[in-house]
Amino acid sequence: MLEKIKILIVDDEPEARDILENLLGEIDGIEIVAKANNVETGVEAIIKYSPDIVLLDIQMPKQNGFELIHEIRDINLKPTIVFVTAYNEYAIDAIKHSAFDYLLKPVKLTDLQKTLLRYNKEKTQQETTQQHLTLLDEIKKSKLRFNTRSGFILIDINEIVYCQAQGSYTLICKKNKNTELITTHLSQIEELLEGEQFFRIGRSTIINLNHLTKVDHKQRKCTIELGSDEVELSISRKYFGELEEKM
Repeated sequence: MLEKIKILIVDDEPEARDILENLLGEIDGIEIVAKANNVETGVEAIIKYSPDIVLLDIQMPKQNGFELIHEIRDINLKPTIVFVTAYNEYAIDAIKHSAFDYLLKPVKLTDLQKTLLRYNKEKTQQETTQQHLTLLDEIKKSKLRFNTRSGFILIDINEIVYCQAQGSYTLICKKNKNTELITTHLSQIEELLEGEQFFRIGRSTIINLNHLTKVDHKQRKCTIELGSDEVELSISRKYFGELEEKM
């Protein structure tokens, strides 16, 4: 469930602030943290309340809405900006200032709802993406669990020297020269090991680049360090160029 959207209203006209407040009162999941009547008090409110969205008028006495954006960016504050103005000629400037949306006065409830729904949708997508990235980071810092024919095994990815497909299974060779046959397809292993450290050199083989010691152009083979020994593995034509670029 999404948390309430914290909103700050910045407009020099009391009636305009009240209209927005009334419209927002008809929408669930909204918290109006403050109302400000100029850029100076608007910046102070942003610092104090950390709103998610600022509903910002453009044409105001002394300083306009664009100047507020410059001020908060100078102090590295980046709430979502939605311009609310009676003048549609500011639309291009609003886009240049990376406004999330642009609402014309008199603001309609349906237009405001659409803006907030889009904000919620994009926020959810960003949070989901970040969760996936965080999970991937945590996975790569820890041991991975792989199923075997008799149970499961935990393997530190830094111990993996190379992986080879064995039908629908995968053979993992570790630094200590021990091997483990796991019931996971190589393509799934590739997703888990995605990053700078590992590279697929053919349909059936993934190597740990930290153990790569030699590449033979003519024979299209590479030599992998395995403890005190070395192992030669073939590189397919498809992946040879990519390996050259990566190294």
